[in-house]
Amino acid sequence: MKPASNELYELIHALTEKEKSRFRKYCLFKADSDSSNYLKIFDAYEKQKQADEAKVKATCKIENFSRVKNYLQHQLLSFIEENENNSIHKEISNQIAIADALFNRSLYKHSLSVLIKARQKASDYQMFPYLLTIEELITRNYLSLGNLETYIKENWVNTMHSLTDQVKNEAEMSEYVYRLRIFWYKQNTLMRSQENVEELATIVLPMIERGEDFPQSHRSKISFHINAGYYYKQVFRFDEAIYHFKKCVDLYEGNEVIKNSQLLSYILALNNLMFVYSGVKSFPEIRALIDKLELVEVKSKRLKILKFQVWGLFVADYYRHVIDTDRKIKLKQIETEFPEYADLLQLQSHIAIVNCISVNYFIEGDFKKALEWVNKLDDMQNNALYRGILSIIKIYTLIIHYELGKSDYLDYAITNTYRYLLNHKQFYKFEKLAISTLRQILAADSLKKQKEILSVVYSELLVLQNDPHEREVFSIFNFAGWIRCRLNNESYLNLMNG
Repeated sequence: MKPASNELYELIHALTEKEKSRFRKYCLFKADSDSSNYLKIFDAYEKQKQADEAKVKATCKIENFSRVKNYLQHQLLSFIEENENNSIHKEISNQIAIADALFNRSLYKHSLSVLIKARQKASDYQMFPYLLTIEELITRNYLSLGNLETYIKENWVNTMHSLTDQVKNEAEMSEYVYRLRIFWYKQNTLMRSQENVEELATIVLPMIERGEDFPQSHRSKISFHINAGYYYKQVFRFDEAIYHFKKCVDLYEGNEVIKNSQLLSYILALNNLMFVYSGVKSFPEIRALIDKLELVEVKSKRLKILKFQVWGLFVADYYRHVIDTDRKIKLKQIETEFPEYADLLQLQSHIAIVNCISVNYFIEGDFKKALEWVNKLDDMQNNALYRGILSIIKIYTLIIHYELGKSDYLDYAITNTYRYLLNHKQFYKFEKLAISTLRQILAADSLKKQKEILSVVYSELLVLQNDPHEREVFSIFNFAGWIRCRLNNESYLNLMNG
């Protein structure tokens, strides 16, 4: 446990410049006999580059220094709590809610107009979490209008170039890492398009590698490590991504005051680390992080939703790969709690949890339950933002119908899926191979002929698994593993082994 003086120092330096100014006004508003004394301590710590309590004592010359210092820490925590619920937060939250409602009514241009105002307000007050949400919604609107790619090229490529020589202090670093994170999010929404990635990597990588020289405060260090990890994950440099995400988690766990005042960010830090461990199949590490997440106590509805979202996703995904004595209990717990949170989850997490539960039933050979769960996604098939993921799930659904022996229905379903992929421009290498294979299997006149077809396709899938444009397909369902099990008459429990 760090000395109390260090905790107070880090708490003060975790505030932005605007928050520090608002805190001083907050103290004047709540003025009492101690206010001038604890503001002296606040100012003394705020000027320090490194915590030095003895120097603060000597500078302030305050009687009962420990009592006043503890009171300052209490006031800071109260300010942070109140700040989370102030009018600016409410105003931006309302604007986001209005924009979301307009989007749901297909009023995309009206939604964009509201979001642009919200973005300016969030930027003025350095509310970076809101900015991320707002940019995700802006992306969704441009995608629905059919010009997302133009938006990225014209707005963000130029922005990344212009930032190259401008990162000089903590505030600019925070702005930079925020923009970097948004850019990679948007780049992902282009599904498997890799245009501009190599050019942007040459701009971004040197800044990431220089970045650790800039952050000084606890908050800036966390922000840097989150975004550096996010960048390395996107370019498949997983060791570096794990390093940065783990540093972020360690920074939270090294300071209980910061961690408890920022539980939402701490849960997201665990989420980021589990995500990368999942990509490299480090399942013991994932299990340890799941256990850690289960111990986090949350009270607000918002945090309960987030905790279930992260916990439910990684538990369901974990048991696609691992069998232990808790498997049935944990999966049953997700199924029981899912209806309470289903409509409150982020859409991508909703899709992922439903798909993972379906795949778990598929692995057990319960194809009816697998189909029952995957059918919960039928109402989302026209969602433009996640059309790439949903297209792969449609092909997975065809495989479930095949396992159920629905030959007559399968013929119709393959044609329907083919038209869907074609109409929505989702006909990539994997999709072409999958549709062609299923049609050949359906036309084959014997089990032997089916195995001959699958044997050829199996080799092609192994090649696609190493294609950076296609590899994400196999995180949705182990298509190559399914064919291997069919060819070797193996139990589908072997799908857990990759």
